[in-house]
Amino acid sequence: MTNTERIGNMLNNLKKQNSIRNKEVIICPHRLIEKKKIFVDCLHLLTLHEPGNEIHIIPEINIPGGSVDYFIASALNKKVIDFVGIELQTLDTTGTVWPERQGLITDLNLVEEPAEGYGNKTYGMNWKMTAKTILVQLHHKIDTFEYLNKHLVLVPVSGN
Repeated sequence: MTNTERIGNMLNNLKKQNSIRNKEVIICPHRLIEKKKIFVDCLHLLTLHEPGNEIHIIPEINIPGGSVDYFIASALNKKVIDFVGIELQTLDTTGTVWPERQGLITDLNLVEEPAEGYGNKTYGMNWKMTAKTILVQLHHKIDTFEYLNKHLVLVPVSGN
């Protein structure tokens, strides 16, 4: 099997798991922040922002209830005037793609395959766990945002 075929098989297996929606899915959160569109879309939530203030994008900050993926902050003279929390949610997978990954790097002659091989575990999309995870995360974090009278934005995978 060629490297292209191996990667194609991995992607096809994941797409089969998603055949009900018949759309591609995002499992890498970095794809959600391409071109910074989600941050621009949330700027209107900075209700205390004024022209001349600086805008900062700050990743991964711990708060009571957990950590928040990103904050957009409006600052003036190095003092935060307003902020919005942004929580990203992509899909979880079941199983592991590790055997496929190891097989690919073996095919590329980057490592030598062990005598016992890499196994043949299956993998797929874990829709239910994704939903449960984000509900629990929001439940724990929303109290902090409500107390501070600030916005917490959920950016879920859209499938596009």
